[in-house]
Amino acid sequence: MWDVKKLYSFSIDDELEKLPHTVPELAGIEKHIPGLKTLIHPKIHWVDMKIKHKGQDDISMEDIGGNSFTIDSSYVAKGLASCENTTLMAVTIGEEITVNSNINYGKGQFWEGIIADRFGSYAVEVLIERFHKYLKRNFLSKGLYSTLRFSPGYGDWHLQDQRRILDILDTKSHITVNSFSILEPTKSITALIGWSRTHQASNYPMDTKAKGVCDGKTNCQDCNTWACRGGSQG
Repeated sequence: MWDVKKLYSFSIDDELEKLPHTVPELAGIEKHIPGLKTLIHPKIHWVDMKIKHKGQDDISMEDIGGNSFTIDSSYVAKGLASCENTTLMAVTIGEEITVNSNINYGKGQFWEGIIADRFGSYAVEVLIERFHKYLKRNFLSKGLYSTLRFSPGYGDWHLQDQRRILDILDTKSHITVNSFSILEPTKSITALIGWSRTHQASNYPMDTKAKGVCDGKTNCQDCNTWACRGGSQG
């Protein structure tokens, strides 16, 4: 079995309270925050691994029990080129806020439905960002610096790997994936973080268009790469 860690009591209440003041489209919803917060139920699954092999177009990792995970992606391999450890994770805030949004839509309460949906989208981003910061503090004490986060569907990392990740992290009670490789509940994220002995730049890999990674020289309107140097993937 994989050496998976699970956390079901990770509070992000303080960050959620600040959203109306930091996110323009949520401005003015302060009185709705207490009710919306009751619909947020964070759950986190993760596993720490050592990098065993680094190729130009693939990278292989192994947990403490010797279980291995290989990613066929030049984008990820390039992003983790200077790393020696990784953390693979899946986070969710649950399905309750999406159910609430759909109920409001069904009643014709469109504003309430939109607000619940947008609040949920920002809440799951808050969750993974806060957990990332938590990991950064722990790994920095070991002299290791964090890369940015990488997720399936970006660069040339195939979205179909969502299923492999969820199987590894044993999330079936809280997060599943449908036939289109979309996570359910929808307010969920999978990600991989690298840990390096050297400080990591805060940008994503750039390469030739042939590898499906932005080279920083293309007009965005005409770009057909899968990853963007200016993207908000995080």
